[in-house]
Amino acid sequence: SPDLAALAAETSALTEGLRYATSHTARLADARRELVSALVVAILLLVLSALAATTWFTLLPGLKSADRAVDALRAVQGEIAAKNEALNDALTHTKSAMQARGAFLASMSHELRTPLNAVIGMTGLLLDTPLSEEQRDFASTIRTSGEALLSIINDILDFSKIESGRLELERVPFSVRACLDDALELVATSAASKGLALGCVVDDRTPARVRGDLTRVRQIVVNLLSNAVKFTERGEVMIEVS
Repeated sequence: SPDLAALAAETSALTEGLRYATSHTARLADARRELVSALVVAILLLVLSALAATTWFTLLPGLKSADRAVDALRAVQGEIAAKNEALNDALTHTKSAMQARGAFLASMSHELRTPLNAVIGMTGLLLDTPLSEEQRDFASTIRTSGEALLSIINDILDFSKIESGRLELERVPFSVRACLDDALELVATSAASKGLALGCVVDDRTPARVRGDLTRVRQIVVNLLSNAVKFTERGEVMIEVS
């Protein structure tokens, strides 16, 4: 009938409208969810940006302090480098001055030793000639003073050689007894003036000749004997060699 047909058409139209409304509602829900997600992401980004800005402003004073510390450290390093350079220059000048002084002392020592050896030698020859007691005493004083001065000059020369790194020890054979006799002879006058007796005892097992630096050994023995004579008031000074 016409009424049923009209009712069916209206029902179909209502069903189609309901389907459209349902579909549109679903799309609106999806759009709402996407909008909510976008808002959440935007809020998170704003929060992260705020945290980053807060962190930056918090660290900024520390970074400035670190920059100032780095600048101060660089300044200190520059000062240390300048002082090291000045110290190296001063050390170079000091080494040059020491070498010049050593060369001067060595030259002067050699220049003084030559005439002094002549004085000592000629005094020894003079003592071998007939002299009065007073003349012999004067000549002996000259020889003793010359030998003492020569010993001082030798010490200065050795010191200058040590400073310049040119001190070399000889290795030549020499007689132990002859070395000791020479040392005793050099201090005999000083010992006699104090009334001291000098003696030397050499063990039978001691080699007659050894290899070494005769000048240095004699110098050491003379220094020991001189100190012994200087600080001994009476009695004797003995050398024992084993």
